Amino acid sequence: MKLGNLKIGTRLFAAFGIMAVLILLMCGIGYRALRVIGHDIDIILEEDVPEAEATLEATISLLEAQDAMAQYLLSTDVAELVSRPLSSEPISKI
Repeated sequence: MKLGNLKIGTRLFAAFGIMAVLILLMCGIGYRALRVIGHDIDIILEEDVPEAEATLEATISLLEAQDAMAQYLLSTDVAELVSRPLSSEPISKI
């Protein structure tokens, strides 16, 4: 049985059936890809974001320590420099 011997309705039905199968196949592939992407996003949120937050907090602490050291070194009151014990708190707010 050749394709040319089939009625036009049968050929159209077969063509639409093949297209429907291809569309369903593409939907399945897309759905699977979205699930993989969702899993990857979960991994990023659970592992990478907390590491980035800890790094940011360490950077902020370092900058605060540098600011306190700069304020201490720029203080012009010698008596204050001698009498003040070193601490992690800023000397004064400017």
